[in-house]
Amino acid sequence: SIDVPSVLNSDTGKPMGDSVKANETIALGFLKKGLLTAEAADFVGRINLATIQIPRLLPFPVDSFLYTREDTSRLPIRKKSSHKGDFGHVWILAGTEEKQGACILSALGALKSGAINCGSGPGPSSI
Repeated sequence: SIDVPSVLNSDTGKPMGDSVKANETIALGFLKKGLLTAEAADFVGRINLATIQIPRLLPFPVDSFLYTREDTSRLPIRKKSSHKGDFGHVWILAGTEEKQGACILSALGALKSGAINCGSGPGPSSI
């Protein structure tokens, strides 16, 4: 498939009808988060990224980011049979509504160190 298999939601990965079951999906420009969900696993096959010219400033807000293969090569190797509950859980209370930098940096550090579930919120208002 090119970019996203037909009828597959690119945000959620859920099929919205009879979807193509591709052997390979070539994502254009950037990986769509729906391609990486459990719901999409049976439909996307092997995922490759094709670089195309997309402006650095996108005309829409980005609500998440994905790691590159280089980023993920630094993460611990996990068994295919493992479950998310086998790994670290982190809850971070830091910063304030106006100053969320410490909270964000702490959450990114926890994820980088191998925590799979990371919840965060600014200080006392999250309790």
